[in-house]
Amino acid sequence: MIVARRLKRFVQPAIWPVIGVGLVAYFLSHSVQGNHGLIARETLMDRIIRAEASVSTLKAERQVLERRVHRLSADALDLDMLDERLRVMLNYSHPNEMIIYRDGATGADENQASR
Repeated sequence: MIVARRLKRFVQPAIWPVIGVGLVAYFLSHSVQGNHGLIARETLMDRIIRAEASVSTLKAERQVLERRVHRLSADALDLDMLDERLRVMLNYSHPNEMIIYRDGATGADENQASR
């Protein structure tokens, strides 16, 4: 009986502080590692940064495509540029034309008769 009283005398005052420390530890651990904790926030911030970079890349690509589409409109169409691109893409030329290849891919910088 004496042991139980002494134990009760030491345990009873310590119960509430132990419960308080346990609750604080519980909430602190969840504030760091929970679904809405600091670690989850960092991963979300990394995903946001990557998404913003992707958006800026896509916006730049869209602007390039919009400029190319605008060049195809009737009021902005340059017929000389269209003719030049047609000849390059389709490998087309008139029989009396001389073509000078200055591209490094052909390996020749000399006059060549076209077809």
